[in-house]
Order: sequence, then C-alpha cells, then structure tokens
Amino acid sequence: MQDARYLEAFSKALATASVRAADPEEAAFWSSSAHAALAAERTLHEGYIEEYGLSATDLSGIRTSPTCLSYSSFLQAVALAAPYPVLVAAVLPCFWVYQDVGAALVKQVGDVAGHPYRAWISTYADPDFAKSVERAKEIADRLAAGADGETRAAMTEAFVQATDHAAGPAAADRPGVPDGDDDEQTRPALSAHPLQRVGGAVPLRVRRVPGARWSRG
Repeated sequence: MQDARYLEAFSKALATASVRAADPEEAAFWSSSAHAALAAERTLHEGYIEEYGLSATDLSGIRTSPTCLSYSSFLQAVALAAPYPVLVAAVLPCFWVYQDVGAALVKQVGDVAGHPYRAWISTYADPDFAKSVERAKEIADRLAAGADGETRAAMTEAFVQATDHAAGPAAADRPGVPDGDDDEQTRPALSAHPLQRVGGAVPLRVRRVPGARWSRG
C-alpha cells in the first residue's frame, strides 16, 4: 500500500518533468511514464482490494509511513523548486532501483506465480520497464553533459538523496527486501552511471567509481 501511495507522488513529479522538458520526445517520455506510474498504482490498489478483501475505506485508513512520506515529499519539493536537469536526476533512482530490485528478486525467486508480491515483481522486472530505465538514464546523461558545474553538482546531490531514499531506508518498504539487508542481490549495484562516479561523501549504498564525468563542482 505504501508503494501505491508513493507512486501517486512520483507520477506528479514525472508530469512536472514533462512540462519542463524542452525536447518534445523527452516531454512525451515523461508524460507516458507518469501515466504508467498511475496505472501501476491503480493496479496495486485494486489488487489489494481483490486479494486481501480490503475495501476502499480500509485502504484509505492506512497511515502513510514516515519512509514513504519522506521520499514523496522530497520528490515534490524538487519538482516545485529545482530546474529540469535536477528534477531528472531526482526521479532517475526510482526507475533504476525499482528495476534493479525487481530483476534481482526474479533471479532469486524464479517462478513468482505464488509469491505474495508477484504483481510488484512482475511490473518492475518487465523488459519494457527496463527500456524505460535506459531511456531515463540517457536523458540524465545528456543533460549532465551540457550542464555547468553548479548544475551537475545539484544533479549529483539530488540523485544521491533520491537513491538514499529508494535504496536505503525505503528498502524496508520494498517487497522481498528484509529490513537492514545489505545483500548484493537485493540492492542496486549503482556502479555504471556517471552520477555514481562522484567523489566526496556519498551514502555507503552508492559505490564510488573513479573517472567521474559528473562532479560536485
């Protein structure tokens, strides 16, 4: 249920990115991604009602967790106040972490037909979603390549904070990822993208790899 709540906020951030994008193809990508996030939220919402016998009233009475509220509030704040490149950096970890965790769980579980979180796993381990992740990375790379040092630093900071939300304390809200589990298979490696190749202090969950194209200034 927390994931469904989060997706509502995430879709709004994506819609804002669509409005801010100057490139029509990028605008269309963020718009379709926002729609997909809402569709996923609706699917999860209806699934809970059907599978667990919960009513809409039951679901509305569930308190939003501090973890979910923190992540959602962070994205909404960035969407309202930050420039387009920084917003893109902030939403990228949700694409990437979800896909990475979903793929890792499929590898671990195998047949998810009987898994209690099969809908979540199937959604984010889907090859089509992986394509969206790659597109989001491409957009972030392009924006970083053309940005000045100050903007790249802001993008890096937004990415690091969002990754900490998604792969750190938020991991406790992700199905199949035990609280405090630091296993390589249940957290993203986050080692291939320029945003991860940054110097300075970054969360331990984000690996630092030499040769950064992006820097903190």
